[in-house]
Order: sequence, then structure tokens, then C-alpha cells
Amino acid sequence: MDRQPVAGFRKFYQRDDSDSINASVRASHDSHQAEIRSLRVAQETPWDSGQTGTSAIDGVCEFVRARALALAAITILAAAVVSVGVVSFRAADPGRPAGDVGGATVYREERQAWEARARARNVLIRQAEEFAEQYADIENWEDRVPYVKDAAAASERMRRYYDRSPFRFQPLRRLATGSFAAQPDERYGDQRPMVILTAAFADYSGGAFVVVQTADGLKMDWDAMVGYNAVTLSNFIATGAAGPVVFRVRVEVSDYFGSGFSPDRHACWKLSHPDELAVLHAYKGLDTGVKVEMDEILGQPGKADSQSQPLTVVVRHSEASTDPGLVELVQIQCRGWVWQ
Repeated sequence: MDRQPVAGFRKFYQRDDSDSINASVRASHDSHQAEIRSLRVAQETPWDSGQTGTSAIDGVCEFVRARALALAAITILAAAVVSVGVVSFRAADPGRPAGDVGGATVYREERQAWEARARARNVLIRQAEEFAEQYADIENWEDRVPYVKDAAAASERMRRYYDRSPFRFQPLRRLATGSFAAQPDERYGDQRPMVILTAAFADYSGGAFVVVQTADGLKMDWDAMVGYNAVTLSNFIATGAAGPVVFRVRVEVSDYFGSGFSPDRHACWKLSHPDELAVLHAYKGLDTGVKVEMDEILGQPGKADSQSQPLTVVVRHSEASTDPGLVELVQIQCRGWVWQ
């Protein structure tokens, strides 16, 4: 049973059942009293005919009194019926908290919970900004390792990465005012609080700091920041690596259909990485769940909402083609590059 209309019904009567009925009774009573007073004045004033008309006016007054009493009795009876109905309705609502008047208790608790989350969010953002500024001031990658999540394991990945793409220190100019707290997509597991801070550096390049809350305090998710891949796209193409491989890439809708694939049976996406020139083209059947999910994320070709997005995906070489740059999209590991 949908309880939302029930809640609205309850609040309507909790707000209006007593006040509106009492106001109606008072207004009716005041109106009749005013009418009686005017008739009494008329009783003491001679009519145009020169007669007082006392008996006639007395009759009218009695009639008005009787009508007023009857109307008041009907109004009070209606109020009693409505009140009994509302009380019965409330009693039949087991979800209503004890002492709740007009939903005030529930509303107050929900608001207090929301305000607590907002305060925690703001504190986390301020702490993350300070942490990011400290991290950005370190001028070599080796000294940044202790600031990184899972530092012992990340150290070797950082070494391999900077052997391929030498580290270049750039002073931080500013963190964007649009910093926001976020969490990874709830469908994919990891739900630790996280703050993403976009940044501008001295050479006018842009970047981002991904700060996560861990058991050891705030740490940088370095893999997500740089889009680290254990295997580069170019090596994947050159070596024909066997088995599914996870890639952090930027994904966009494509209409490139090489040998073994056709637009009548497949959807196509281009996979690229900001540190590489090599690209992959990934394919999946039109009637698959992956295609539906990708349309939700990217939009469809030719549509205004079609756009490039950072995603973590799983791909493998396809048996349908001999071109190593044309692959099968196995699944979307997560939205964004924050993946454990």
C-alpha cells in the first residue's frame, strides 16, 4: 500500500480539522448574535406605520434563535463526526510515532539528520582541502608516497608510472571553489567518504585530487587521480594480452565498425587515455545490459546528451576480429576511476 497519500491525508486533517471547524462555529455564532441584536434594536424603534410591531419582532427573534441553535448543533455534530473519523484513522496508522503532531517529530528528526550530514560533509571538505594543499607542495613523487592510500603497494605502481611519464612538479595555483563531497556509485561496492577537488596549477594546466577517508586518516587515491592502468593501451594492442583486462579510460560513443562488427548488431565506443595516443574501439551486442547501461551514462550517437566520461571497464580481445585494437567490452567495472 502506498503510504505517501496517507501521510498527506493525515497532515491535512491534523492541520485543519480542529481550527477550521472551531472557526466556522465561532463565525456562525457571531453572525447570528449580530442578527439578533439588530432585530432587538428594531423592536425598540417605531415602524413607518407608527406601530411598534413588538409581537411580530418577538416572533422573528425566536425564529432566529431557533435557527442559530439548530445550525450550531449541526456544526458541532459534524465536528464530532470528523474528529472521531480522524482519531480512528490515526489509530489505524501503526507507522505514526508516539507524540507525533502533524508529522513534526518525523520532520524534525529527518532535518536534524540532514543537518548532521551537511556539517560532516563541510568538515570533510575543509580537511581535504588542507590535505591536498600539503600534498601539492611536495616537489618529488617519492616524498608523496606516505600521503597515498595503500602506500606500500602504491609505491611500486607510482615508480612504474613515472618511469613511463616523468614526474613534473607544478606549484598549485588554486583549488576550485566547486569542491564537492562524493562517493563511488553504490552498485560497485566501496562506499568510503571521498572528496574530489579540481585544481589549477602554475602552468595553467588542470587536474584533480581524490581524497578518501581511510582507517589511517585522509589519503590520496593516486590510482584514481592519474587513471593508473597496469597495462597501457599501446602494450595491450601490441602484445595481444590474453584474458580480460581492467582499464581506466575515457569512453565516448563511436561509429567506427571494423571487420567482424556491424551497426546492425553491435554498439561501438572509443576508449582513450589522456597519457596515451593509442585508442581502442570496444563493441557489445545491441540487446545487452552493458549497452543499456552505457546509453544511460553516455547517451546515444547524435543525441545532445552524448558525451565522454571517465569509466573503469573490462575488455578482452574479440574472436570476431583479427584487429587487436577492436575489443569486446565485457563489463563496466565502475563509473569514474575510483575502483578498488
